[in-house]
Amino acid sequence: MRRLHDIAVDCGGRLVGADREFVAVNTDTRKLATGELFVALRGPNFDGNAYLAEAAARGAAGAIAEREGPPGFPVILVADALSALQRAAQS
Repeated sequence: MRRLHDIAVDCGGRLVGADREFVAVNTDTRKLATGELFVALRGPNFDGNAYLAEAAARGAAGAIAEREGPPGFPVILVADALSALQRAAQS
């Protein structure tokens, strides 16, 4: 298992909230399992940042996102979630 703090360091983000362990990474809240790290990707027709509350409700350990989530939900704040995911994957 990895920790949110480790990913924040790897991707150049800032962890807002508690440091937690996570078991996997997921970009789709419809398939998100408890303990996974949600990555809030954006595209021309969607914005994953709009699903941070849903990720928290589904039991995500936290998220990589471009804005803060609901109170008590740990978020690694980054300028660009896709770039952050790519940097984290390289580490």
